[in-house]
Amino acid sequence: FNTAWYERKSRQVSGQPDHQEVVSKTEFSTWEFVLDNEYMGNNLIWPKNLGRVFKGQWPTSQASAMLAGCKDQVALVRKFRNRVFHHEPAWKRFNVNDEHQAVAHLHEKISKITELISWISPEKIDLLERSGVIRTAYRACSVAEIERFKYQSKTSTVNSMVKLIKVAEAASAGNEVMKIALYGKRKAVYTLQAD
Repeated sequence: FNTAWYERKSRQVSGQPDHQEVVSKTEFSTWEFVLDNEYMGNNLIWPKNLGRVFKGQWPTSQASAMLAGCKDQVALVRKFRNRVFHHEPAWKRFNVNDEHQAVAHLHEKISKITELISWISPEKIDLLERSGVIRTAYRACSVAEIERFKYQSKTSTVNSMVKLIKVAEAASAGNEVMKIALYGKRKAVYTLQAD
């Protein structure tokens, strides 16, 4: 604790913010606007730094096309983030008329967000995949989860270890959360979720 306080105090004196401070205190819209093509000219930020900032696999070999693609992705993520943070329905969009279309729309957003992260830091996307965050996001945005939250999902009765293994394998294969009922002295209902 003391070390962190002294570190913060010395930065205040020197006026040098660290990387985390710059990222956390910069408004999201700034990241979109700094990706504008006007910063692509000689002796400006992007010709020299585009490959250092976007270290992942580029969908194009042309730097200006990559910059434009990044700006579009950041704009899309910013607008989606604003909808979510302002408590607007994230699934609503023109021509989304049912649960399947809403889920497809949300999966498209997850895909765009993960694609942007992979362009910036392949290590971060690898960490998100290994920790199950991306898989969990897709599961949370599924018709099965909608049904579960509407209390319309099916409950599987488990009366043996073999049946429990089958249900667990189905939950894992389908990336679903499943309700199971066990009968002993009385009925007990559990939620089964694979990682």
